[in-house]
Amino acid sequence: MSLFFSGYVNILAEKYHIYVVYSGGDDAFLVGSWWNMIHFAKALYKDFQQYTSNNPHLHFSAGIFLCNEHYPLVRFAKDAEELEDISKKADLKKNKLTLFNHTLGWEDFIQMIDFANKLSGYTKGGKESKKLTKSLVYRILNTIRHSFYEKDELDNNGDTIGKKGTLIPEKFHRNLANLHYLFARHGFTEQKIQDAQKGLAKDIIKVLLDQFREGEIIRDYSIALNYVLLKLRESKK
Repeated sequence: MSLFFSGYVNILAEKYHIYVVYSGGDDAFLVGSWWNMIHFAKALYKDFQQYTSNNPHLHFSAGIFLCNEHYPLVRFAKDAEELEDISKKADLKKNKLTLFNHTLGWEDFIQMIDFANKLSGYTKGGKESKKLTKSLVYRILNTIRHSFYEKDELDNNGDTIGKKGTLIPEKFHRNLANLHYLFARHGFTEQKIQDAQKGLAKDIIKVLLDQFREGEIIRDYSIALNYVLLKLRESKK
């Protein structure tokens, strides 16, 4: 495993135009653009799985910290390390990644990046004819974000009534209804969504609504939505 990190990481980093600050043993610290870093992480995990023959007992955790180009190196090195620690402490299995203030398993991360690439095709600059506006993508993200506790919530006696990252039941059901209304306002009625055989309604909207009904799994989709919003921001530069 140490040979994989100390050798292959450097080769893959060069491919994605990423600067390796440190790589030794089973640890590494790298710097690069947000897009390159995300796709580097995806490729690294896939290659690691192949290298270990998908051995479930061999794994690694990571954190990707995003900041502007003026943010001090020493500070974001510490911030990235803290995200890695969050990934390691998420549960006993570890084997996770923290990105956009959310921790998820590697397979789920890859699924979200694949979904993000599909979603990008339905936003400004994408190849599909029917588009989602940036404001609508942002509102979907906020609907998801506001369905979960952003920090531990305590009652007047100091007892925990809601843990950070868990669902707020009353808000969750209200936000699901709001999401249906939001899509209906843009021409995607419930019937149209259910009847869709292809395109935006089937590939994106139906998926989001179906996953939202599943509960906490919808939080994973904040990764895809944040990815697309960043990509839209980059396209304006």
